[in-house]
Amino acid sequence: MNQIRRPLAGILAMLLGASLLSGCAAAGPDTQLVSDVIAQVEAAHPVLSGMKTKDLTGILDGYDYDNFSVPVPIQYPDASAIDPAKIIVETPSETTIDRLAVQEATYAGIDFYIGLNADTLPYRDASLKVHLIKDAETGSWSGEVAHLSDLDALEDEIEVANFNLAYRVTKASLPLRQFIVTEKLDTFIEQVTGTADQSFIENSRITAFAPLADDQFTVTLEHPDLAAYYEAAGAKAVESYGTGKIWGEVSKESFKTRVDEQSVSLEQATTAETTFTVRVEVNDAVAETDVLLDAISGIAEASYVYVVESPPVPDTDSILEKYRAQVNERAIKAQKEPGTKRLKAGTSGRQITLKVGKYYPNLHITFFKWGTEKQVVSVFVHSGKTFTFRVPNGSYRMVYASGSTWYGKKYSFGPNGNYSEFSESSGTKAMKIQIKSNYSYTISLGVAGGTLPSRSTDNPYEE
Repeated sequence: MNQIRRPLAGILAMLLGASLLSGCAAAGPDTQLVSDVIAQVEAAHPVLSGMKTKDLTGILDGYDYDNFSVPVPIQYPDASAIDPAKIIVETPSETTIDRLAVQEATYAGIDFYIGLNADTLPYRDASLKVHLIKDAETGSWSGEVAHLSDLDALEDEIEVANFNLAYRVTKASLPLRQFIVTEKLDTFIEQVTGTADQSFIENSRITAFAPLADDQFTVTLEHPDLAAYYEAAGAKAVESYGTGKIWGEVSKESFKTRVDEQSVSLEQATTAETTFTVRVEVNDAVAETDVLLDAISGIAEASYVYVVESPPVPDTDSILEKYRAQVNERAIKAQKEPGTKRLKAGTSGRQITLKVGKYYPNLHITFFKWGTEKQVVSVFVHSGKTFTFRVPNGSYRMVYASGSTWYGKKYSFGPNGNYSEFSESSGTKAMKIQIKSNYSYTISLGVAGGTLPSRSTDNPYEE
């Protein structure tokens, strides 16, 4: 038999077993001995607290034996007849409570009701057989409960009634609803704070809980300030890009990922309080149990909490956009590739005809003044095209570049571009290209018959 706390007594039931009670040395037993046996049983079995005998007048009439059993009419408090609606369960002072606090509040309410109405409690009739024995030598009488199985059955019946009362009182109580809201916080916290992140749940607590009507409640939740969190994380994300160039505009997704990577302590973050209204739907569909703590957990798991009214959550998108804009102010923006055209100068000097093979990529060709990084002439020529332009007399280093992202004539294809130059036959250094008067030049890249060696080189454009 499961042993559960008996609400009517306020302690755990202990099944101790009946014991023999000695009486007086009279010619025959008296009703006082019978009453004493019942009183001893009640004292030894807390679940039977409040049990009493009815009128015992004439109960021993007709028994002229030295050893016999007699049925004793008894009464015990009937928990099943108590109206749970009349039992007031006080709300614990704590705003965030656990299932043990719910149980304790239930038992406290029941115990208070029992104490206040002790004289008017409903009782149920029952019967226990008491076995009376006369000592052959002394002539004294003693007694005990005749059948322990009858005692066990009575205790089981009382325990079930007591549990059902506690269950019904708990199911209607305000503390249970507080517990349900606490347990279900993860199901609605995003509607209140703007995020369902587990760390936000762990750092949130209910600071006020008040009933309205129709199972609706006003709840005040203290939680990390999501706006303040994103302000701090956004500022850190901007810092994480360093002071160098940022190639290409930073997308919303990329910046959000960078923000999420920042270490911002929620324990030290600014807190906010949000007051909102919820409706609690208490669900009866729980597994059968005779342990109140398990019943409380089952009810909470099967129940639902709906946010009825809540203030708007912080606009984190606008916060992120503010900090992303700071990053993109520094970003070198990707541009659409130009057509085949001059990008810098190229209208005076000696004529240069540049051919790009159809299997070569689009190329950015620049003539740098020899020994410097000064761009003198710069053109863009598409794959399979021929373009004519002019370069002043002088000595040059010619670099041709290709790539997937064009950042403009100042930065060419950026840090991920491919940069090549004509080289000396040894391939160890750049070829010096001399542009002289009275000459015209043809340069072929990726075209059959080309003979000039080339090599990869570092990005000569501004980084």
